[in-house]
Amino acid sequence: MKILNYTLAIILSLAIFSCGSDDKKDDVDNKKPAISITSPTVSTEVEAEHNLDVKITVTDNVDLASYVLKVAFKGAKNGVKVTKEFSFNSEEDKDADGKALPLISGKSSEIAFPMFIPKNAKGGEYVLSLEVLDKAGNKASEKVIFKIKN
Repeated sequence: MKILNYTLAIILSLAIFSCGSDDKKDDVDNKKPAISITSPTVSTEVEAEHNLDVKITVTDNVDLASYVLKVAFKGAKNGVKVTKEFSFNSEEDKDADGKALPLISGKSSEIAFPMFIPKNAKGGEYVLSLEVLDKAGNKASEKVIFKIKN
């Protein structure tokens, strides 16, 4: 009878301790970053030889990794640059003061800098696009259209 009691106690203990949750499953980051573009907006018009103020907030539930910000003429065909079109790529270009663009990290970062619009920029609609990547590889993107007057 004692052996039966001990056996039942061991089986019951194993059953209780093996029913715990799998915490590793909760650690997987499946959520993409969030993007809030404050400037420019769809009503933004900037003149050539002036700065376009760029202000964007990016957040993630775990950790931000990198971003690519591009500006291209809306009428461009397949990304081909037409003479006098203004374009910008955060992987190659700097801000209006010649400084490197802000880095992002942690759960929240602000991307804010002046972007100089050159004198010969073609007037018209431009698309500012932002792609953000978190450390887990989740990707988010946003776009906004603004105008350059020339």
